[in-house]
Amino acid sequence: MRSNAAIGVLIAAIVAIVLLAVGAPHNRPAPAPKPVPTVPEPSVAGGGLALTSASIELPADEAKFPAGPGSDVADRVCTACHSASMILTQPPLTSDQWAAAIKKMAEVYKARITPDEATTIHAYLVGMTGATKPAEVAAK
Repeated sequence: MRSNAAIGVLIAAIVAIVLLAVGAPHNRPAPAPKPVPTVPEPSVAGGGLALTSASIELPADEAKFPAGPGSDVADRVCTACHSASMILTQPPLTSDQWAAAIKKMAEVYKARITPDEATTIHAYLVGMTGATKPAEVAAK
């Protein structure tokens, strides 16, 4: 029995010496975090399909709405989501088409636009582009 006790003490002493030499786990510094790549991988593949990323530089869009009644509202509301160029380069639209586009922005894309703003923007766009055929603008 004494030899079992001596072996137990010897094992405990060896473990204590090893822990002192290595250091207790809570005393060791945490490993440095692995750096996270800031640029996505240029391509991924799987299942016989490969996707490759491309990088492009877009030119700065400096376009502004032409001055006129309602241009300030169009500038504030419309450019919250897209550039003025996106609107200014549209093919000629009728009054009804502008009304439908404004309604879609409010209802489908959830643009924050009041009914008064929708009416003002509609009048501005119709006047700016010379569209004809008045339409009711319904925005929520």
